[in-house]
Amino acid sequence: MYPGSRIVDSVIGNQVIIKDCSIIEESRIADQATIGPFAHLRPGSVIGERAKIGNFVEIKKSTVGEGSKANHLSYIGDALIGRDVNVGAGMITCNYDGFEKHQTIIEDDVFIAAMFSLSHR
Repeated sequence: MYPGSRIVDSVIGNQVIIKDCSIIEESRIADQATIGPFAHLRPGSVIGERAKIGNFVEIKKSTVGEGSKANHLSYIGDALIGRDVNVGAGMITCNYDGFEKHQTIIEDDVFIAAMFSLSHR
């Protein structure tokens, strides 16, 4: 565990790397996963083997499957993320319809990303 991180009521597997300034609360992290820096795992987060949760990624009450990665600037809440999923920068799960929260499900071997282009004039 690197400096400035905090772990509360969580289960951490073998060979897990927890980088600087990460917060892990009431979560489970499987073997060989990498967390941070500056990641926040809120209660109910389950991180699979060899998964990577990177810079400024927040996970809440979600499962991130084996080998999946969210490398930077993302929010995953109330979601089930499959195996070998790549969550691109700036992605969020929006699953509140104004009355209820629903679970977002992203199946195995998926790449999700925000798409935009810049035009030069």
